Amino acid sequence: MFSGTSITENSEEFYGPVLNWLDDFINMKPKSIEVNFKLDYFNTSSSKYILEILRTIQRVSATSKIVVKWHYLIDDDDMKEAGEDYQIMVKLPFEMVEYDD
Repeated sequence: MFSGTSITENSEEFYGPVLNWLDDFINMKPKSIEVNFKLDYFNTSSSKYILEILRTIQRVSATSKIVVKWHYLIDDDDMKEAGEDYQIMVKLPFEMVEYDD
């Protein structure tokens, strides 16, 4: 699960190992993948890497059952829209999960 606030100054340094691990994982041809995002806020630099994570997962969508759960606070329309935008960009099945603090 990716959760919290992502405003790293060097997003490549932070997300690079995550993407490397993810590459290794999808090369094992998993039967299913569930990834959860529960972010309070992310900056533009982080958004690039979130998209890259989703595109990496998308590479195995023909052979793996994939579910992306996008969690957002009940009144956070911006975060909900961000999840909807990612869903359009990567064509993966998203579950929009509303929660209340």
